Amino acid sequence: MRFRWCRLVGGVRAISLHTGVLTDRPFPDQSFDAITMVDFIEHVRDPIVEMAEARERLAPGGVLAVSTPRVDSVARRMLGSAWPQYREEHVSYLTRDGLRRLLGRAGLSRLSVRTTRKAVTLAYVHGQGATYPMRFVTPIVAGAYRALPPARHIVWRLPFGEMTIIATRSGDERA
Repeated sequence: MRFRWCRLVGGVRAISLHTGVLTDRPFPDQSFDAITMVDFIEHVRDPIVEMAEARERLAPGGVLAVSTPRVDSVARRMLGSAWPQYREEHVSYLTRDGLRRLLGRAGLSRLSVRTTRKAVTLAYVHGQGATYPMRFVTPIVAGAYRALPPARHIVWRLPFGEMTIIATRSGDERA
């Protein structure tokens, strides 16, 4: 799986894009004030290598934001094997403590952790249910989708069992 990384050049008017991972070293000798990994780390085979590379790319005092499925979440415990984050393309899953340890091994320190709430619509959830059917849930969503056309595009912020952690380079916490 390939990912896009971008950097701003001369403000927001020019953007350089790279499709790949940080370990491809798309921006040699550059550091960043912020790096985000949203729905990313669960797709890579060696998350510690990607985290360590992010640490190397962070400027002093820079922050890393990681959002990923949380295998010890309430949603996962309630849904069991029907949890929507169990997907073929996800090659690793982390608990809250597992992500903290992973950050530590990569030379990063956690600043905060919170439950991620995704902004979704009924239309989005209906489409996901068609692609990743969930017993009991998919038929209910499909019925709501058919019965409530005006509600299809209302945005809901819902927890699906993910976490967002903000981290910095170890030793930079006081900066």
